[in-house]
Amino acid sequence: MSVTGKGLESQIRKLVKDLSDPEFYPRKHAAWTLARMVQTGKARDVAAQGSIPPLVGCLKAPEAIVRGRALWALAILASHGDKDAVLKASNIPVIEKMASDTTELEICESGTSEIERTTIGALAKQLLELSHQ
Repeated sequence: MSVTGKGLESQIRKLVKDLSDPEFYPRKHAAWTLARMVQTGKARDVAAQGSIPPLVGCLKAPEAIVRGRALWALAILASHGDKDAVLKASNIPVIEKMASDTTELEICESGTSEIERTTIGALAKQLLELSHQ
């Protein structure tokens, strides 16, 4: 059963709060879960609950997995919904620096639960390409 309405808003607000947690596990989990929500058609809900600024803030996290998952969430949020809001809030110079990062991480493609490997740099380039469209 999927969560809708007030339950969905509450869940997203909790995840947005977790993006600022001092521990890395809640931050990496929150970014992953928000990305997956966007992939299932909830981009407007995720953006409406104020997720974009905290995701952008996670781009400067000390842990590569948090930076990568936040970047992934922002990239798919931009491509599945609110490109203008993502690009307006994003720190493009930080993302440009991330484009050379070869750190690998796992993501899921939209519409599947298959895990695929990519790099932070590839995700950064994807988001930068969207900024030029």
